[in-house]
Amino acid sequence: MVDTNRDRQERPYFYKTQVEKIKAIMAFMTANPDKHYTIQQLSEMYDISITALKSCFKGVYGAAIFSFMKNYRMDLAAKLLSQTDKTVTEIAGDVGYTNCSKFSEAFKKTIGQTPMEYRKLKI
Repeated sequence: MVDTNRDRQERPYFYKTQVEKIKAIMAFMTANPDKHYTIQQLSEMYDISITALKSCFKGVYGAAIFSFMKNYRMDLAAKLLSQTDKTVTEIAGDVGYTNCSKFSEAFKKTIGQTPMEYRKLKI
């Protein structure tokens, strides 16, 4: 006999309206990767509680909202480094960093190489 309960995880239930708001928030943030928004601001803009915003976002996208956005920004930066001639400083600004060294540090921590190392290997 196979024990199906062994692999079953309790999945949270989210209302359709909550999921729609979360998808709208994600679309809004990814359309504006150079901007930073607080959980409070997003909660007020989309009329969703902070608790529901955090738990539903993680339930839908598998990561906390800020982790998701950091990874999104670094993936976008990697794409820009390999597909454009923009400077590292311009790309840092495009993905929401005002300090180029902070961007380089975050990029290396996420991607495993500095922006310039990454660009040299991809070109």
